[in-house]
Amino acid sequence: MGVLDRTTALIESTLDGLVDSASDADEELDYAHEQMRDELAAVDEGLVDLVSERKRLERRAEELDAEVDRRNDQAREAVSADREDVAREALEAKERALRRREEVERSVSELEDAEAELREKKADLAERVERFGTEKEILKADRMRANLEAGTTESSEGIARAEEALEAQSARAAATEELRESGALSGPLDDEDDLGAELERDRTEREIEDELATIRAEVDEGSDESDGSNDDPETD
Repeated sequence: MGVLDRTTALIESTLDGLVDSASDADEELDYAHEQMRDELAAVDEGLVDLVSERKRLERRAEELDAEVDRRNDQAREAVSADREDVAREALEAKERALRRREEVERSVSELEDAEAELREKKADLAERVERFGTEKEILKADRMRANLEAGTTESSEGIARAEEALEAQSARAAATEELRESGALSGPLDDEDDLGAELERDRTEREIEDELATIRAEVDEGSDESDGSNDDPETD
């Protein structure tokens, strides 16, 4: 029973310690749960050993009962044969068998008590291990949900920062354009990017081309009017 007691105490201390340290990593929780199940299997093996010992002693008690009966028969036969010395020896052997029978009976009773206690303790431990397994899975699920929520929050914050940056860039571009159109800016800002400068040049070139096209159209129209006036017959 010493080994069984130590095994049971180990399971209890392991359960208490691991429940208290439920902040362990998921892998550690799984490993701890597996250890508990191994310990319960060890208790089962110990229970089998205990019951086996009880049954062995019960068989020994039956053998001693048979010996007591045999010694009684021997004593009667010896008395019938007028051999009291042999009868006395048979009765002495009978008493020794009876004393051993009492000792075995006490051991069997102790084993029965220990078996009942171990069965009850094992059932309680099995329930605690099962509860730990359930709580472990809930804890792992909570952690997973918390990690997902943290990731979602981080992504949302990143999107918000990007939107703020875009809004700031848009406002700066609008301000730069307004200041340049008003003549307040004589050149590009130091922090304007190449793409912005290129777009600005394209826009300026288009405006110049449009303006040249307008001037050409006006010149052509003026030239046509001048040619027409020279051909008028009334002027001759």
